[in-house]
Amino acid sequence: MTASSGLRANESAPVVVTSASRVDLRVQISEGLTSPCDSGNDRMLFDGRLAAGTTFRTAIAGDCVCIRSTSPSFPNSDWSTPGLKCRPKICRGRVCRPAPDPTIYLSVY
Repeated sequence: MTASSGLRANESAPVVVTSASRVDLRVQISEGLTSPCDSGNDRMLFDGRLAAGTTFRTAIAGDCVCIRSTSPSFPNSDWSTPGLKCRPKICRGRVCRPAPDPTIYLSVY
């Protein structure tokens, strides 16, 4: 078990990214805690165009992903502020445990 997640290192977490945009967007998704998402400290999972209304699926061994996308107004150049999203946890007081469903759900607009 790792101290940070309480999960065994070999357990992966699904990552599901859905485009809720009306146009194709450029999206970067990486495994790690460093931003921007194309940092050398992160492991790039996806760097490309995500078509409007489609879903990208992958899995990670770590705890968190970094995500950023371009805007519908400027789908090739206007990058959003990078965001971090981690495996869901259930916390009671100061004690946090992994949620039964480890899936990380993300949407880009």
